[in-house]
Amino acid sequence: MYKDKAIGSYRLDFLVENKVALEIKKDNNFSYKNIEQVIAYLKALDLKLGILANFTAKGLQYKRILNIN
Repeated sequence: MYKDKAIGSYRLDFLVENKVALEIKKDNNFSYKNIEQVIAYLKALDLKLGILANFTAKGLQYKRILNIN
């Protein structure tokens, strides 16, 4: 929001029970950019928990991300 006007939009992959933001990626590691993206979702939606899930050749990896603000 800027001066009470929406200036952008978020495209969250999944919102689980209006409590957990779930972002799905296809990477071999957790990039800083992807972690920051989940943190931005948490702040915008006033959520406490986000999960970044990466599908890799070795299987699923996930990282819990907390909004501590």
